[in-house]
Amino acid sequence: MEKNKAKASKNGYLVKGVIATMAFHLVYTFVFGMLVGGKNPLIFLYEKDYIIWYMILTPLIFSLPYVIAGYLIVLGINTYEKLKSKIRKIALVSFSVIFFIYVVSFAIQFFFPYRDIFGVYIFVNYPAASYLIVMDFMEYSQNLLVILSVLFPAMMIYVGGKIRIKGLDQGAING
Repeated sequence: MEKNKAKASKNGYLVKGVIATMAFHLVYTFVFGMLVGGKNPLIFLYEKDYIIWYMILTPLIFSLPYVIAGYLIVLGINTYEKLKSKIRKIALVSFSVIFFIYVVSFAIQFFFPYRDIFGVYIFVNYPAASYLIVMDFMEYSQNLLVILSVLFPAMMIYVGGKIRIKGLDQGAING
């Protein structure tokens, strides 16, 4: 029984971290949708045919608040033991979920081209993928830079966690 309890608490941080990530994502998506909506401030890059810069900078900038999520998730983990691997696992699970939705949406869109299935991916990963709304489907469906909208949120969660871990390593707060 003691072994099951230790295993449950060992995996509990991952479940709690993923739930916290999803909660942050939902709140951020709502706030982002209310403040920015369909008006992308970097649309001028797309209009001046800087499509590659548009596809790199927009998901990067819109994913920066995930640094706060990573910082707060590490702040909520009670034990300092293996903290670096814990935040890495949380970021990997976050990436895996968004990547799975991306692959499924892309595959269904490929087989049913007259449906807007890729809109599901944009809806689920709205802040990082919102820039795709103004683009023509053919411009981004065959462009591998769309994968950055999958990568940046998880990467920013990891960066935020590393910032907090670095503060703990320097002794900012006794952990």
